[in-house]
Amino acid sequence: MLIKQIETLCRVILIIAAASCALPADSATAAKKIIGPGDILPEHTFLYTLPSQDSAYLGVSQGFFSFWGVQEFSIQNIPAEILVLEFFNSYCTSCQAQAPVLNRVYEKISSMATLRDKVRFIGIGAGNNKREVEQFRKDKQLSFPMLPDSDFSFYNAVGDPGGTPFIIIAKRTRQGFMVIFSNLGLVKDSEVLVEQIQEAAVPGAAGKPVIRESDLAAEEDDRMLELRMPEHERIEKIKQSLRSICPAEGSIPEPVKITLPSGETVYRTEIITGAKKTVLFTQIISRKPVCDVCHGVHFMVTFDRTGTLRAFTPIHITKYGNIPWKDNDVQFMASRIVGRSLKKELVFDPAADAVSSATMSSALIINSINSLRPVFDAISQNPE
Repeated sequence: MLIKQIETLCRVILIIAAASCALPADSATAAKKIIGPGDILPEHTFLYTLPSQDSAYLGVSQGFFSFWGVQEFSIQNIPAEILVLEFFNSYCTSCQAQAPVLNRVYEKISSMATLRDKVRFIGIGAGNNKREVEQFRKDKQLSFPMLPDSDFSFYNAVGDPGGTPFIIIAKRTRQGFMVIFSNLGLVKDSEVLVEQIQEAAVPGAAGKPVIRESDLAAEEDDRMLELRMPEHERIEKIKQSLRSICPAEGSIPEPVKITLPSGETVYRTEIITGAKKTVLFTQIISRKPVCDVCHGVHFMVTFDRTGTLRAFTPIHITKYGNIPWKDNDVQFMASRIVGRSLKKELVFDPAADAVSSATMSSALIINSINSLRPVFDAISQNPE
């Protein structure tokens, strides 16, 4: 009996630990600081069972939770002097092109007696699950460990870079792993990364400004990373969406903008039909893309007082080639999410839940809806 109670307690601890590792994705358009040279790599704990050869390579033990088949290890506890992290997504064409380049870097460093025991490489699949990461590694014949980050928790922790591949080279210091180099976008020349690793390994090397391709193109970026829409247009978009779910209500009253304690905004609309009053809440959600050439994802969702999703309306969502979603794409996504409860987490299955040629955008939409629970809770505490 005691053993069963201990087992139950530890399972609860495991669930709490897993939840604490995940940072909720931003629903608002507020920009985050993207990690760069001189910054300390954020602490992050993985709950993921590595193949034995990967555990040995990273120098991490099975951990407390391994008894239940889950390996626990911290990014900061990897016994290396230099960490090379690549945030990728298996559907990103630039990431697919980056894979052989990074493999050459790994092989070159592994052949250098002065560096091979000091440097460790890790791939982080932003928005990818275990199956996708394993398949990508197999297809690209990658030699270093690759881990899923299906809820974007580590990706968001480094500032939601707005694309992949996003490569970080970090050096161990007393404060933790300090970023020496970071780059958003494809690095075609493997020697560029080899040289950066060699520079990072020099005693006393510290973070220094590094020009990144994304910085050079920032002023000309036309990927719709931000939603530049006047307030009156937002209001009209919301009213149009509400008409689609309340077609018999005639005119839709003006939505009222509410700022929550978190700083996020929602729009409250009170629709009265005879003696019946229906209160609906709409949030406009903007997410930066997961690949370096994709457009931002902008849409809105409406839910009621019970937390039931009532409507999904795209504002700007694209698929492969940055082609806007068609009506059947929108209808498909709506069929996956409308009617679902914000109280229950949606588990994204790319095989069943992704719009064709828009897997990354679909994953961002589901992830964003999962992050709405705190918004619903805040509204529930002050329903009026």
